[in-house]
Amino acid sequence: MAKGIVAGTSPVPIEVEGGKTYYWCACGKSANQPFCDGSHKGSEFAPVAWTAEETGRKFFCACKQTDGQPFCDGSHATAEAIAEREQEASAPVIEQRENGPIVVKHLKKLLDEDGNEIEIREVVALCRCGGSKNKPFCDGSHRENGFTSANGTENADGRVFSYEGEQVTVHFNKLLCAHAGECGRINSAVFNVSQKPWVRPDEGTVESIREVIEACPSGALRLEMKGGEPIHLQEDESLIRVQRNGSYHVHNVEIGEPAKFAETATADKYVLCRCGLSKNKPFCDGTHYDEKWRAD
Repeated sequence: MAKGIVAGTSPVPIEVEGGKTYYWCACGKSANQPFCDGSHKGSEFAPVAWTAEETGRKFFCACKQTDGQPFCDGSHATAEAIAEREQEASAPVIEQRENGPIVVKHLKKLLDEDGNEIEIREVVALCRCGGSKNKPFCDGSHRENGFTSANGTENADGRVFSYEGEQVTVHFNKLLCAHAGECGRINSAVFNVSQKPWVRPDEGTVESIREVIEACPSGALRLEMKGGEPIHLQEDESLIRVQRNGSYHVHNVEIGEPAKFAETATADKYVLCRCGLSKNKPFCDGTHYDEKWRAD
């Protein structure tokens, strides 16, 4: 019997309901572990149906190596060693499901709006239709609300505005901006949307401007020193941060196809649409701000 890929290295405790049928994921690819979400389609695997005779707690296998499907038989002890070696060689990655969620694998850290770490598994599906009742996680609402993952922007590279100072020039791509507000919060003397031009590099120090460029989650802002080239600045840690009533802030996580970065963007930090309204999917284009979208 073929064994699926390792989805987890410890059994998943589930409170089951007597008389209810559960469909255990056998392939290991489901984002709804330990249960099937259809990811096996086109493969040799099929979900294992099991009907609970009585209400109570059961421990479902997550490593997919068990000989007692769908339950844990201790095989995860061996699977854990295998998974550790695989994980050492694997970096976090984001996969897009057409007209569905973004699926993140091997992510080490997911932070909520207040900076608190959210407990996650090795594979997690994040809502991007804006309709989940279990945000930031997907609950299948995209199937009901007509969400489309198609990119509808006419200019995926956006438009760049440059603000020159004596020592530095700040470049801004409006299409990439997620309206996180870090620029005005950190340095309102230089970055102030109530004034024109809204960026005035000579009103602050180079170091204070560098701090803003690094804090900008979307890569919309770049810094150019005199005689140099425009650059992005970002933190080294790999993580995803959930913006309050806004987008996903992604740092150092690879995203797979189809995802076309704007010419001035960086793959080291970017923002993904969470409201479902962006025309530049999978990326955020700030529409949540214009439409006053709320996550609750």
